[in-house]
Amino acid sequence: MLNGILTVSAIEKSSGLKSGITISSSLSLSDKEVDELVEKTEKLFVENKVIQEKTKTVAIINDKITEMAEKIEQVEDKDKKEKLVQLNADTMEWLENNSKASLTELQDKQKSVASAFALVHDEL
Repeated sequence: MLNGILTVSAIEKSSGLKSGITISSSLSLSDKEVDELVEKTEKLFVENKVIQEKTKTVAIINDKITEMAEKIEQVEDKDKKEKLVQLNADTMEWLENNSKASLTELQDKQKSVASAFALVHDEL
């Protein structure tokens, strides 16, 4: 805050979406209105952080899918190959069907995918 002016902005890195708000002391805004705007800005900041974490978690899951797709090509055992293909397909389907999943749900899926892929990877 500088000279009664508060400027807050945020940029969502993966999409480049930028949002911001400037709150300045003004004769047309009451203290209550300024407080409400500050509260709204703080809430949006927190929501943006959650969106960033969700985006990061989805990216990690997608990286695992890509990694396993590359490993599939190296697998000679037909049963293991089918297992990996199904695991990748199930994971991609889950992401498609759960686009509005909470951060906790995404993090849980990330952990389960990492564990499943680790088990399969150890077999290779």
